[in-house]
Amino acid sequence: MKNFFKKYLFFFLVLIFLFLTNIFCTDFFDSVTWIKDGGDYGLDFSWSPDGRFLAVGANVDTPTSELEDLTIYEWDGFKLTYKDKIAFPFQCYAVDWSPDGRFLIAGGTVGIATGELNDLVIYEWNGSSLIYKKQRGYGVRVMGLSWNPNGIYLAVAGNKGNEDLTVYGWDGSIFTQKDTKSHGTQARSVSWSQDGKYLAVVGNNAPKDLIVYEWNGSILTEKDTKNYADYAESVDWSPDGRFLAVGAYNGIDDLIVYSWNGSSLAQLDTKDFSGRCESVSWSQDGKYLAAGGLNGPNNMIVYEWNGSSLVYKTQKTHGIQVMGVSWSPDGKYLAVTGENGTEDFILYRRFGYIDGTKESRYFYNNYFFNNDGFVSGDVNFANGITVEQSKTVVLNLLAPIKGKIDLNNSATIELESDLYLGSDAYFYDGGKICGNGNALFLSGNFTTSTDSVIHISGDMIIDGQYNNFELGKWSQIFVDTDVTLTLRNLTLKNMRNNQGFPPVRLAAHGSKLALDNVVIAPNCDFYFPEGQLFIYNDVSFTGTHRFI
Repeated sequence: MKNFFKKYLFFFLVLIFLFLTNIFCTDFFDSVTWIKDGGDYGLDFSWSPDGRFLAVGANVDTPTSELEDLTIYEWDGFKLTYKDKIAFPFQCYAVDWSPDGRFLIAGGTVGIATGELNDLVIYEWNGSSLIYKKQRGYGVRVMGLSWNPNGIYLAVAGNKGNEDLTVYGWDGSIFTQKDTKSHGTQARSVSWSQDGKYLAVVGNNAPKDLIVYEWNGSILTEKDTKNYADYAESVDWSPDGRFLAVGAYNGIDDLIVYSWNGSSLAQLDTKDFSGRCESVSWSQDGKYLAAGGLNGPNNMIVYEWNGSSLVYKTQKTHGIQVMGVSWSPDGKYLAVTGENGTEDFILYRRFGYIDGTKESRYFYNNYFFNNDGFVSGDVNFANGITVEQSKTVVLNLLAPIKGKIDLNNSATIELESDLYLGSDAYFYDGGKICGNGNALFLSGNFTTSTDSVIHISGDMIIDGQYNNFELGKWSQIFVDTDVTLTLRNLTLKNMRNNQGFPPVRLAAHGSKLALDNVVIAPNCDFYFPEGQLFIYNDVSFTGTHRFI
């Protein structure tokens, strides 16, 4: 009898485990959002800077009414709508939008049009169609393209004898060759750092398959190089320019992440991709790295990046191989292309994205974000939100948040627009708020819980609309280095603080506190040991305690 009980108790516990696993362990992606056939196979993706349009490069032997080697789709968050297409002589290997979204550069294999080679073509985009502007020959083929962030320089990688890497100037009508470098057999991918000072190029160029150049506006100067077992396929700078990701055919180190200090590369982490890693793409916040290639059934993988190592998040099967991955500018979608039957192009939606831009969404219970989240439009949180520790929720809301806001002392709210709080809103625990220059509006008296720190990590305004902002016992507003917090139209109160833990603490001399139509009503001496203070309009300190 005891053995029988033990046997079925074990079985019962296994079932409970599986049930809880299904509830609490969610995929990094919420769903497959859109699928398109890419002819023979898809080669490259590029999102327009505003995320509205997607350019797709492919190899299409049998065109359709909405599919060619170069195809433009419009993306509204729900579906892809065909806009325009262009035939390339053989295939379109690489595409890239200019930083202002006015131009699209496309490259592929050699063909003849209007009497000249046209494997590198630039088009103007008017929102509905591509208008031919200029073309150039580029040897055998173009394989990689990257606009400099200033929009006036363009880097091209390909197979062109001693000119595999070329930087052109672009004034809106003509190409001007600035500098060119050989890259062995061929250059395959190229990427500018976000400040436009450095250019990374990879390909087949032993022993310098990866080269990082410094760019001064006219000349490329070699800074550092790396060698791989066979060759490197893809390269991408992190948004802050501190890290460089490389996809390669390199034994068990096909995906490599380096740190960059302005003069040299230092390897931080690597991952095996079984065959090879053909494409890499950083999310815009630099927290995630997507990689695709030849890796059996797991040929698309997303990793979380913690500044020193890659942590596995999720993987997907994409037919024979993945040839391109690209995060949308807002980081909410990942585009994947390759050789996958009739599903060559797939858009995945990030888990935790709540879209209220097309219709209103209502949540009557406290909403729990157990991963990073994105919320936009008319989304109503009637009983507040809770964000898991160390996770980030990006908010672009029309409706106010009501009830409890629980950031578990380490989660972050990032504002893409002004945020309104309901009259019953309150902070249960501390956490971070990155304002990005936006405002937090109170609709009633606002309180924080005991022992909580509200960490302001980006410029922002707290507008009380003439209500109270009250800090609980041993609670604090902490303003990060080189961040400005403006308190406006409110009364600031506190319950208990001391000299070592003042109600408002600025991290460094470059931190700023601006007071605009504010009443400070401290319950103890208010110490202000560091940072800069600005007074606008009427500001008063009231009570029997001192401002020191």
